[in-house]
Amino acid sequence: MTLPAEEVLRRESGSTPARLEPRLLCVLRKAGHLRMATLRNCLSQEIEADRFVSALTDDILRLMIANSPGETANALDALEQYS
Repeated sequence: MTLPAEEVLRRESGSTPARLEPRLLCVLRKAGHLRMATLRNCLSQEIEADRFVSALTDDILRLMIANSPGETANALDALEQYS
């Protein structure tokens, strides 16, 4: 389990600075890596949501074409624009 930097400092307060600094740097590096992993996960979710919305939009446009002969030209134009 990774401890927050504050907990490491509290636990190691009796240590010499030369010994404490590498540990603190390690904790900060781990925190940075966790943040990057979180951001990658958020980006993956955003990409997945964008793909879902794009597919849904394509399906809706296809339904418009199939169900509304009067709107076929507009739907085809919109489909070409976003393809």
